[in-house]
Amino acid sequence: MKKFLKATLALASVLVVGFSNAICVSAEELKSITVSTLGTSLPWSFIKEDGAEWEGVDGEIWKEIEKRTGITIDIIRSGSFDATLGNLASGRAQVASNHFAITPERLKTYDCSKPYSTDIGVVATNEDNKDLKTLADFKGKKIAVVSGQSAEVIIRAKADEYGYEVISYENTDPGLKDLMNKKVDGFASSQTDLADYMAKTNTNYNIIDEHLDEQPIVFLISKQAENAAEIKDVLNKTIDEMLEDGTIASITKKWFGDDMTQYIDSAVKAYNEANNTDISQGS
Repeated sequence: MKKFLKATLALASVLVVGFSNAICVSAEELKSITVSTLGTSLPWSFIKEDGAEWEGVDGEIWKEIEKRTGITIDIIRSGSFDATLGNLASGRAQVASNHFAITPERLKTYDCSKPYSTDIGVVATNEDNKDLKTLADFKGKKIAVVSGQSAEVIIRAKADEYGYEVISYENTDPGLKDLMNKKVDGFASSQTDLADYMAKTNTNYNIIDEHLDEQPIVFLISKQAENAAEIKDVLNKTIDEMLEDGTIASITKKWFGDDMTQYIDSAVKAYNEANNTDISQGS
């Protein structure tokens, strides 16, 4: 890290960090990009308050973007989701990066890059399970969910169709402990949340073959940013390069235990069909 600056905002303490300059500059007019990130949690995005290295999937991708383009990347560690996006509205940052899923609501306010990764809704079972592979196999059984997560909405919507019981928990830990103790038969979550839990607790669970959903993950770009079009162009070209050579696949496998880029095409197709649009190159 070349420099860092602590600043206090109204509701969030932010840390601004600049990566070291690269030699080759690929964009004549674009010299720097300021990126707002939550920066408080692995495996997505984590920066220590003393300005140490940006870690996690998004941190490694942005270091690679700077290396390949020569553009200086300045980071604002926002500390909250509201502040992360608020930095775009205020003009403090041009891009928000924290493993953001693309949604129609977000596209009303922000532009975005093309998808660089995905998150998928999954159902976990015990490691020794050999019989539960699809939701239809859970008839008469129990599936745990965490209240308020998107997986809960999907699981409850399909409960009558598939004949399973939904058991709700306030957070992940007790639900997965009950799964391990066979008090429930499945646990619905996002794959990235599940991977994070297994890494922190040194546990292992199976994931059934059927996905609940697939969400494209993007960088959000301020529509008001002076160089918004140039930023989007540079990001899309660099994302293409990193998808083509397997760099992002390697990064996601390191942090999530799976190549999350392999689901991009199907996630984009599902999103486009559901919203009658085309987000293959961003909004």
